[in-house]
Amino acid sequence: MVGSWYSDQPTKSGERKETTANLLSDGSYIINFKKTSAEGEVTNKTEVGYWGISGDIHFTIFKGWIENEVVKLARPTDPYNYDAYKIIELTETTFKYVHVDTGDEFHAKKIKTSKESPYNK
Repeated sequence: MVGSWYSDQPTKSGERKETTANLLSDGSYIINFKKTSAEGEVTNKTEVGYWGISGDIHFTIFKGWIENEVVKLARPTDPYNYDAYKIIELTETTFKYVHVDTGDEFHAKKIKTSKESPYNK
């Protein structure tokens, strides 16, 4: 799982969402989201947090987001910041998983890139 995973999927509202998830060996992650509206408006967002796997469950703990190269911390008591996903398929190049609560499916492919943990700065 360590490495970078890219997905490009339409959203239920007709937008396009590109995601690059950098899962680091220290258990932290940096995820870059690029959303393009139906009108072509682009927004970018970068999240940071922790990730892990237990059995066939992939989980993430959202810790905050990066604004102007500074990590802005999220409220740790917010249950929205904790997610669990059932792993459908995991190979060296393919990662398919479904959100346990919402049923949303995600499909990602391994790409070559690397990022430094935001917690080591």
